[in-house]
Amino acid sequence: MKNNLFTLKKSALSLFTAITLCLCCLSIAYADPISLTMTAQEEIVRVNAEGEKVIEYIEAESVIPNDILLYTITYENVGQETAENLVINNPIPADMKYLADSAAGEDTIIRFSIDNGNSFDFPGNLFITLDDGSKRQALAGEYTNIQWRLDKSLPVKASGKVTYRAQLK
Repeated sequence: MKNNLFTLKKSALSLFTAITLCLCCLSIAYADPISLTMTAQEEIVRVNAEGEKVIEYIEAESVIPNDILLYTITYENVGQETAENLVINNPIPADMKYLADSAAGEDTIIRFSIDNGNSFDFPGNLFITLDDGSKRQALAGEYTNIQWRLDKSLPVKASGKVTYRAQLK
């Protein structure tokens, strides 16, 4: 049955990262029947002939600490009716650190979690309680999950994508 299509482009990530990515894919929330596909590409910064920095994304053959990956989740309505209230909940892999302001998705409302997806809010409303009981605003690298809520209906056969960048710890 194609209600739940999860794929990860072929890559030679470390075994731990690959397992984490697969677990991440399995916990993405979906509205039936929505097909979801996730890819992870390595971000490469090159300098072109004019001396300008150019960012490219390539199949991740191997990653080492501090490497940056671009995660792309593509969604498609494979059902027979318009999908309403589509929400994608995506855990950030444990060995990755979310990079601030990198989550994107056309026609989506993006919120984050710092409690493993139990609650979601906008960055300015996320606070960490310290041992002494005081609070401080959560840093982007402390986010545990990202949620995209599609702000419109998704017609049959329509698709879109959401993305975020994260750095290997």
